[in-house]
Formats: sequence, C-alpha cells, structure tokens
Amino acid sequence: MSNSNNESLEFLFHPRSIALAGITTANPEHWTRTFLNGLLELGFESPIYLVNPKGGEIEGVLLGWYLGIFDQSFNRLLRFS
Repeated sequence: MSNSNNESLEFLFHPRSIALAGITTANPEHWTRTFLNGLLELGFESPIYLVNPKGGEIEGVLLGWYLGIFDQSFNRLLRFS
C-alpha cells in the first residue's frame, strides 16, 4: 500500500475524537453503550462526544451530552477539531 493510502486511513485508525449519535441511557445493552464501554476500557484518550436529545448520565457520571448534530455547541466543536 502506498504512503498516500496509509495517510488517508489515519483518521480511521487514530481518530482525534469520536461522536456517538443516538447513545442511550435506558438500555445498557444497546450497541452505542457497548461501543462506549469498549472505548473507555481500552483507555481511549481523545474526546468522546455523546449525542442524544434527552441528555442524561451513564453509571452515575454526567457526560458531555449534545442535543443533536445541529446543537450549536456541537457544531463549534466540529469547526475546531
């Protein structure tokens, strides 16, 4: 694989941040919760943005919730990422 192909996949294998749209607080077995738990267990150190119009907390921890992809604060994050 050429160097330009390797660089084009860098964002996939080493993301600077991750947004989980549709994450739920109600169902701990939901795939988004499983994915979040995996990221946390592996020690993912980059920002994780949780997107859900209801907000909430997971396992007693209030996380940075965004109401949707059109939330102004979420859009500001995208511009500066």
